[in-house]
Amino acid sequence: MGISYFLPNYTDVALASIVKIALWVLEHTMEKSMFLIILDIIKRHEVIWEAMNKMATIVDVLLGKTEQLRKKNAVELSIVKYLRKFTDIPADKKAQLEKDLLTPIKVLFITYLILMLSFNSNYQ
Repeated sequence: MGISYFLPNYTDVALASIVKIALWVLEHTMEKSMFLIILDIIKRHEVIWEAMNKMATIVDVLLGKTEQLRKKNAVELSIVKYLRKFTDIPADKKAQLEKDLLTPIKVLFITYLILMLSFNSNYQ
């Protein structure tokens, strides 16, 4: 048994650090471009995070971010769509994610109605 048996694998440490940094940034930023970058990191290495038992933490942080955005009347569809695939999310949170998916459609529809009403009132 060599000394390397007792030392952590440097690859494991590096990957654990990457996920910690990515989740910290996600929790502390409101920059939409960062959401997409971090979500790409999570998706790209999902098998590794699962093997490291980090997916529950990742899902919790992503759910926290959607709740934070919801309080500001914002929705990040990429995060919401990614979270939909997880079956261990509580039913109430799953239902809220489904509502979040409809929010942009509602906004577009209301915007369309306002534009149509203003267009019609200008030409009557």
